[in-house]
Amino acid sequence: MSLQALEAWPSWLEELNEDVAVKRRIAIRNGTYVILNSKGGRLDSLNYQAILDALQSYGRKFETVPFGDVPNLDPVVDARPLAATYIPDEGGVDAREVLESVVAAARGRGVTFLDDMITGWNRNGDRATSVVTAAGDVIEADRFLVAAGAHSGALLNDLSDGDRSMPPVLAGKGIAMTCESSASGISHVVRTPNRAGDAVCTWFPATERSTWARPTTWR
Repeated sequence: MSLQALEAWPSWLEELNEDVAVKRRIAIRNGTYVILNSKGGRLDSLNYQAILDALQSYGRKFETVPFGDVPNLDPVVDARPLAATYIPDEGGVDAREVLESVVAAARGRGVTFLDDMITGWNRNGDRATSVVTAAGDVIEADRFLVAAGAHSGALLNDLSDGDRSMPPVLAGKGIAMTCESSASGISHVVRTPNRAGDAVCTWFPATERSTWARPTTWR
């Protein structure tokens, strides 16, 4: 699934860019450095090796970085990477820019956004026919797409028939920041292996001198 998503991103972004203004158009920053963090534990080493095994198994390109020396990454001595691998076909996009562009493209196609909460559903047999909002509005549709993350389960409780309940989706708390560099910043994505679920440290080059970082996630 991850490889299918990797192949789908360029064409999907091309279609999205056709629907938005030039200033909103998004390009993939190709290339990712995966580092084996010296501050992690044994699970980091196991997952780092799993990445290398998967790259070899699927015949993907990668390069071993001597001494874990990632360009423009200048850690303190006792936190330097034990190893690093460069994956040219992996990369990243700024999720904030993607969401803003999706909203802009949707508005351009006539989609209406309501800033409200759903408090209930109306059903006809085993089909949902409309939702009721906190403001008392009733919105009818032939189909409903629920994309509320960890709140999806609670939102669908009224529609669950017991034997068709959805798997639980867990919420996670995290910290993210944007850092301004006084010198040349990183030019590629830098990340650690996943520790558990989506607990991964990621540095993304937002602009030439700024970096968006998500240093931690916990539950």
